[in-house]
Amino acid sequence: MEVSTRRKIAWAGLTFVGFLGALPILGEVLGAAAWRGLNLAMVLYILLAGAGALGLLTGVAGAFSRAKVFVWITGSSAAAVVALCMVLLFSFLLGRAHGVLLSARMAIGPVRAPILAFYAFAILSCSAVASAASRKLSALRESTD
Repeated sequence: MEVSTRRKIAWAGLTFVGFLGALPILGEVLGAAAWRGLNLAMVLYILLAGAGALGLLTGVAGAFSRAKVFVWITGSSAAAVVALCMVLLFSFLLGRAHGVLLSARMAIGPVRAPILAFYAFAILSCSAVASAASRKLSALRESTD
């Protein structure tokens, strides 16, 4: 297997991990919208979470293409998910009721983990994807110059 194929597979794997990190955030936003109802902020959260997850999934599919548009989509989607996670994380930390513990658990299928663990996983994985997209864009820019 040549080096460029390994890099493409690594890029697809990293982007897929970012996609997996974005799914709990999308689920939480949709659940909050179903529980509390819709307002302008919730619609924006849904748009960011949905577009971020869809863009990261597009990045997995576009990992084997040299088109810059897929890298832009992947990087901006990862950055959107990170920004949304930071907003949700700070709203959870600063706006939670006193009875809600920081170690309050959230269940997604068979996985039960603290809410902060889901936020941390999404922030770390999507930050890594955004950073890798930035490096890939600069490498593509240098190769065309």
